Amino acid sequence: MILPNYVYILLPVFVIYFVFNALGNSAIPLALSFILAYLSFPLIKNIEKRRVSRQVATVLLFLILFTSIFFALYLILPIIYNEGLQFIKELPANVQVVIQKLEAILVAQGIEFHIEKVQLIENVKILSSKISMETFGKVTSFFTNTFSGLANFLSGIINLFLFPIFFYYIIVNYEKISQEVNDLFPKSMKIPFRNYVDQVNEVFGGFFRGQFIVCFVQAIFYGLGLYLVGLKYGLVIGFITGLLCFIPYVGFTTGVIAALIVGFSNFTGWGPLIGVGVVFLVGQTIESIYLTPKFVGEKVGLHPLLALLSLLIGGSTGGLLGMFLAIPMGAIAVITLKLLANSYKKTTLYLKK
Repeated sequence: MILPNYVYILLPVFVIYFVFNALGNSAIPLALSFILAYLSFPLIKNIEKRRVSRQVATVLLFLILFTSIFFALYLILPIIYNEGLQFIKELPANVQVVIQKLEAILVAQGIEFHIEKVQLIENVKILSSKISMETFGKVTSFFTNTFSGLANFLSGIINLFLFPIFFYYIIVNYEKISQEVNDLFPKSMKIPFRNYVDQVNEVFGGFFRGQFIVCFVQAIFYGLGLYLVGLKYGLVIGFITGLLCFIPYVGFTTGVIAALIVGFSNFTGWGPLIGVGVVFLVGQTIESIYLTPKFVGEKVGLHPLLALLSLLIGGSTGGLLGMFLAIPMGAIAVITLKLLANSYKKTTLYLKK
C-alpha cells in the first residue's frame, strides 16, 4: 500500500515525539547519550586506530567521563558554588568601594567626576540578586527536585544507569544508525542531503568539540592563574571566564571586569593587579594563537561581522542560550542560504532570458 507523501514526512516526526513523550524522564539520558555520542565519536574512531576495539574504547571513555564528573561534583563544584554565591553577595559593596577609590584618584588629579552612585549601586544589587536567584537557585532546586522523595530518587538512579547503556549501544552502532537514517531519504535527495549534512556536521560538530577543549583549558588556566596571583574569588572568576569563552568576547570581558572589581575593592598593592593583567594577557594570547586555531580552526568560516550579528540576534531571541548557539547556527544558516542560492540558479526563473 502506497500512502500520500506527506504521511512519510510526518510519520517519523510523530513517532519521535511519541517515543520521547512516552519515555518521560528517561528521555533525558537518551537525548544526552545521543549528544555525547555525536561529540565523542571522532575520539572513539581515533582510539580504534590504535588497535583498540570500539567496545573497549567506549567503556574507557565513559569511565574517564564518569570519574571526571564525580571529581567535579564532589570536589570542585562545591568550592565554585560557595565562592560564586559569596562573590555575588559582595558585588554591590565591592562596586561601591571601587567607585569611591576611582573618584578619589580622579579628584586628586583635578578631574571632576560625577556619577549617580546610589542608582548604580541599586542596579548592581538588583542584578546580583537576580543572578543569585536564577543561577544558584536553579542549581539548588535541580539537585533538590532530582533526589527529593523516594519516587524521584529511584527515577534518578534508574536514569544514571540508563545513560551508560544508551551511550554504549549508540556508539557501537553509530554508523549503522547514520546509514539507516540516510537510507530513508528519497534517492533524488541522497547526494545533496549527504553533502549538506557533511557541511553542517563539520561546522556544528567541529565547533562544539573544539570549543569544549578550548573552554576546558581556559577554565583551568584562568582559575589556577588568578588563584595563584592571590586574587580573592580567583578560582570562581577564572572558572566562569573559561566557561563563557564559548561565547566570543563575553568570557574575556566578563572575567576582566569581575577581576578588576574584586582587585580594586580589595587593593593591597599593585602586585596582584599586575598579576591579574598578566594572567588575562597570557590566556588571551594562548587562546588566539594556539587553542582556537588548533581545535576550532576555520571550521565555522563565519565572517567577523556575521559572527557579531549572529551574537546580537542570538542574545535578543534566546538570551544566554541563544548566544551560546549563535555562531554555529549562523554558520549553518549561511550554508543553507548558499544551498538555496545554488538551487535557485538552476531554476527557469533564473536561467530565463
